[in-house]
Amino acid sequence: MTPCDPGMIGNGNPNNYDIPVSCEYCPAGKYTNLSILGICSTCQPGYICFEGATTSTPVNVGTDNGYEAPAGYYAAAGDIELSECPIGTYNPDKRKTVVEDCLTCQDDTFTSLVASSKCTSCGSSSKANSDQTSCVCLGANRKFVESKNICICKERFYFFKDGKDISEENGIDDCYEQVYPNCAGDETYDSTGKKCVKISSSCQDVCKGGKG
Repeated sequence: MTPCDPGMIGNGNPNNYDIPVSCEYCPAGKYTNLSILGICSTCQPGYICFEGATTSTPVNVGTDNGYEAPAGYYAAAGDIELSECPIGTYNPDKRKTVVEDCLTCQDDTFTSLVASSKCTSCGSSSKANSDQTSCVCLGANRKFVESKNICICKERFYFFKDGKDISEENGIDDCYEQVYPNCAGDETYDSTGKKCVKISSSCQDVCKGGKG
């Protein structure tokens, strides 16, 4: 009889020998390497086995039909899909097996993504929230910009230093709401939205001398 290939068992012969058309692949989550004839065994924790896996600890999809759980993920024995570390946690190592292997981000670091392999520092102008999923600005009326790890003033709030508007710059000082004057009946705000001007001459700011 012709032996089945690695990763397959004979569906009519307990000794793993059968005509090729009667050989079948081990299902996902299991493997056989012919050392235990006629049996598909459960793959080891920390690994994902595809259908026809040839080892309990696959590392190469092309040759082993499986792979190691990468950093940020974990897999129990026989799992056919990876599990992700939750937001606020990370896992820097491969081949992890349980959710407890996902570590809580350290003080004043965070991650807002699942399957993180590391956490990001909040920076000097903020601190991490209670579940380590974002950062809270130290200054009042500021918002955390995750892409830059900085705190800038929220919309409609401003911060001036030495007469210069630095509302869009990173900082820890409180931002304050800018209060604008109420315009009279024959007035409107200019193009900046901060100053009242006569309606009759308002287009001079954006049109050249009221023309154009």
